[in-house]
Amino acid sequence: MQSATEGFLKTAPRGLAVGVLPQGKPGNGLTPQIVITTRLPGGDPRGPASRNHVNVAVARCVIALPGTGGTIAEMELASEVYRAPMLAVCDQAARDAWPGWCDVVERCGVHYTADPVVIDSFLLSNLDRASL
Repeated sequence: MQSATEGFLKTAPRGLAVGVLPQGKPGNGLTPQIVITTRLPGGDPRGPASRNHVNVAVARCVIALPGTGGTIAEMELASEVYRAPMLAVCDQAARDAWPGWCDVVERCGVHYTADPVVIDSFLLSNLDRASL
């Protein structure tokens, strides 16, 4: 989550970085502008007590970056439970470095790209312009 937050803060022209934390995790070192500490204890990243439900259920769309357990769970929840519009950022380097993650992308039927124009178009088509 820290890397995503830092990347967003460096490149996003507007918007806020929001961190959703499980119960008992102080978020040491996190730099989001808004921190939401839930009463969800965590554990199983797909389980009902996981913050991943919050991350996906409130999203208008999901942009998935390479990751492991929690990221994969968010992708599965977005695809299988919440049916959220989703795009994965994945190029050949990511496929080489994160083969398991890219397998999940394909299994979930998620379109993937590394093209910034496609990413921008996806965001614009899924976000209300008034919220930008």
